Amino acid sequence: MALSPFFWKVAFKKALELDPALAPKVTDQLVLYLGTEGAYEIKDLLPDDSNSYLLAAGYLLKEGYNGPGIDILKAGELKKGEEVGRLLEEFEKSGR
Repeated sequence: MALSPFFWKVAFKKALELDPALAPKVTDQLVLYLGTEGAYEIKDLLPDDSNSYLLAAGYLLKEGYNGPGIDILKAGELKKGEEVGRLLEEFEKSGR
């Protein structure tokens, strides 16, 4: 059975789904092996969780990958706003 050349993406994506707090470590591995390209790859692997986006962005910005770091930071902030909106909507529906 031949492995896809991108089997590592599936493994990283699964790890991040199981533990979004691994985002800085996975990002570190991507930039270690892929350089700047790895900084852009992380966005496609992150789960739909604002915290993982913010953790990955923090790592990228700290390491000087400003372009992808800011891009992921903005996406994380949008996700956080959506999460807050959903919580407020649930709160309003509960009548409290």
